[in-house]
Amino acid sequence: MLLTISCQRPATTAKPLAPASLTGTWTATGYTCGGPTPPQLVRVVQQGTLAKATKLRGDDCVGENEPTWEAIYLGRSPFQARLFNRMGENPATVRVLGPDKLEMRDGTEQVIVFVRQPAPVSAAPTTTPAPAPKTPAKAAPSPSSKKPKS
Repeated sequence: MLLTISCQRPATTAKPLAPASLTGTWTATGYTCGGPTPPQLVRVVQQGTLAKATKLRGDDCVGENEPTWEAIYLGRSPFQARLFNRMGENPATVRVLGPDKLEMRDGTEQVIVFVRQPAPVSAAPTTTPAPAPKTPAKAAPSPSSKKPKS
C-alpha cells in the first residue's frame, strides 16, 4: 500500500472579488443611443443595499445628472438592475468582473462595461520641516591651555 501526502491545494478557479460597495465614479463604455456613444462618466451612490447610478456626462438617451440604472446589491454576482433611458426602463443583469469592473447586459445587443476610477487622493497638509538643531562649534583651545614644547 502506497500513501502519498501533499501540501499542495488542488487548483481552483478564482472568482472575482465582489466589492462591498459600488459607490464611486465609473467610466462606462458600450452605451448605445442610436449608435455608438463615447465613454460616459457615471456616479454610483450606494446606501445600504440600494445602488443608484447617475450619468455625469449625458447623451440623447439619458441626460446629464439623470439616473441611468439602479439595483439592489448584496455583494454577490450576478445581480439584477433596472436600466433607464428616455423611452422607459429595461431589466439588466450585472456581472462583477473584479472589485472595480462590472459588465451590464440588458437583453439587447448592448453590453456596458463599467470601470471604477481611483478615488482622488486628498491633499496632505503642507508642513515645513523643522530646522535641524544647531550643533555647537568646537571651542578653540585657549592659549593658557597650550603647553610649551621643550
